[in-house]
Amino acid sequence: MIYEQTHIIQKPCLHNLKKVTVLLIAVLRILLLAAICLLIGAAWWYTLPVSEIIKIYILIFGGLFGLGVIVADFTRKRWRSRIALSVAFVLTTLWWMVIAPSNDRIWKDELSRTVHGDVNGNIVTLYNIRDFTWHGSDKEYDQKWATQAYDLESLDSVDLFLSSWSSPLIAHTLVSFGFDDGRHVVFSVSIRKEHDEEYSPIAGFFKQYELALLAGQERDMIYLRTNIRKEDVSLYRIHMNAEQRRALFLSYVRRGNALRDNPEFYNTITENCTTVPYQMIKTFVPGLPADYRVLFSGLLPSYIYDLGGFGHDLSFEELQSRAHISASAQGYAPESGIDFSEFIRQPVKDFPDDQK
Repeated sequence: MIYEQTHIIQKPCLHNLKKVTVLLIAVLRILLLAAICLLIGAAWWYTLPVSEIIKIYILIFGGLFGLGVIVADFTRKRWRSRIALSVAFVLTTLWWMVIAPSNDRIWKDELSRTVHGDVNGNIVTLYNIRDFTWHGSDKEYDQKWATQAYDLESLDSVDLFLSSWSSPLIAHTLVSFGFDDGRHVVFSVSIRKEHDEEYSPIAGFFKQYELALLAGQERDMIYLRTNIRKEDVSLYRIHMNAEQRRALFLSYVRRGNALRDNPEFYNTITENCTTVPYQMIKTFVPGLPADYRVLFSGLLPSYIYDLGGFGHDLSFEELQSRAHISASAQGYAPESGIDFSEFIRQPVKDFPDDQK
């Protein structure tokens, strides 16, 4: 009698479990098909060389096609819809594969030249160092590009700038190298926008922007962010020995030369302002751990701090609070004749000097 009651109770439970499993599989099928359709649609939207109105018509057709595929997948004709979706996916993939990056486009002025260099022993000559003078807005400027030689024997500091403007989780990273003659050159991995382009993080997944490596004076590239765009900029001294500083500097030069000869696409996740320097550093810092804070670049300082990259003379909270330079930088007067790089380091000039 007890066995019969248990059997009667278990049978409805197994039946309900089967129904839930069937429902879950159906939901997963819908999500998978929808994701494939959305991926195809986004690739069409961002890469087809047609007008926006034509893209809208194409996406309307694509939406109806995707809906038809999902509905048909729950009928006996599902094999036909899956073949149609497979054909669309293959054609889109083939189209994607033929899209190639280029260095020959009509670029925005501040991105029109990228850095490259020659290495002769300890002397590195950099070409296309940006040295713009900004007036009131990021639309008003005087253009200037320079060529300068640097002696790696006199390379004595590496600083990290983080610039954020919306979410504290995301920041643009710039790396600046200081020399014992007082000069600084700052490198920035960036998207290379054409003259009529604006940045979209979603478009950054779909081969919309080339990858650019810029080098410039801090009175251009940092001043633009602190004083013109009013972004929240922080400055951190990275503790590296002479060999590591030299290796990182040369890594930037090699990457600049490589991009000059073989352009690459920017990618919002895999090829951006933080992941590119991270990959460079991994080549001479073995065992550098992967971490989500490399992707969420606004959190990068805590990652570097945990690795000892800023030293531990200060707590992270104190270090972070002292790193903000935008407020003080906005008191800089170009006509004063004071060096901008020296001025912005006044609030943090007592960096512990233990990196020799």
